[in-house]
Amino acid sequence: MTLPTTQKAIYFTENGDRDVLKYEDVPVPKIGEDEILIKNRYAGINFIEVYFRKGVYPSEKPYTLGREAAGEVVAVGSKVDKVQVGDKVGYLYPGSFAQYTKVPASHNILKLPKDTSDDLLKLVSASLLQGLTALTFIYEAYDVKEGDYILVTAAAGGVGLILNQLLSKVKKAHVIALASTEEKLKLAKEAGAEFLINSSTTSQEEQIKKILEITNGEGVAASFDSVGKDTLELSLGAVARKGTFVSYGNASV
Repeated sequence: MTLPTTQKAIYFTENGDRDVLKYEDVPVPKIGEDEILIKNRYAGINFIEVYFRKGVYPSEKPYTLGREAAGEVVAVGSKVDKVQVGDKVGYLYPGSFAQYTKVPASHNILKLPKDTSDDLLKLVSASLLQGLTALTFIYEAYDVKEGDYILVTAAAGGVGLILNQLLSKVKKAHVIALASTEEKLKLAKEAGAEFLINSSTTSQEEQIKKILEITNGEGVAASFDSVGKDTLELSLGAVARKGTFVSYGNASV
């Protein structure tokens, strides 16, 4: 297989607003003996890209965005035996907002069946980081029990929608979804949320009161909060005694 020498990528050379992003030709990376080259079919989008662009998280420049993708292996190093050219894979590794990404063979690579459909590649590319995050929350951060009441903020976001599904369908918990529009709350409900709270039309005092009413005054067993400072007091006021508060993402920072 003859590979091109250049590719399109989305990257930045300085931190700032969206206008620092570049979509230009860059070299296709050369692989070493322990690396593989993946031709990306689809890449997942995560809020963490905003943090890297703004400089909240440090990065070496130029920095190609993207953390996860799915595609096809097009080259392997001489010491690689876990995958071969032609394999379909999903992976977690920086630099997926490009046509080709170089990934260490020892890294997080999920080998997929050869007959994996295009629709499934889309699903894999957009669910690895968010899906593993959600699974970590409900099994390790707090092992959710059947019948637990759980608060999910930003309930129509990527992690939020996966949490709604896992909590309601796998863990058999009662999900209280918080989102800023009725459209977002509709998505959360379709994903499994049982109780809906619109953060744009209610105060935090009203939100806490409603959550306590839903939970018979006990509060939620856990709050999975990706908003941050804007919902900190809500989560603290809604969590039951000896409950669990998980803050991640911090979109309101």
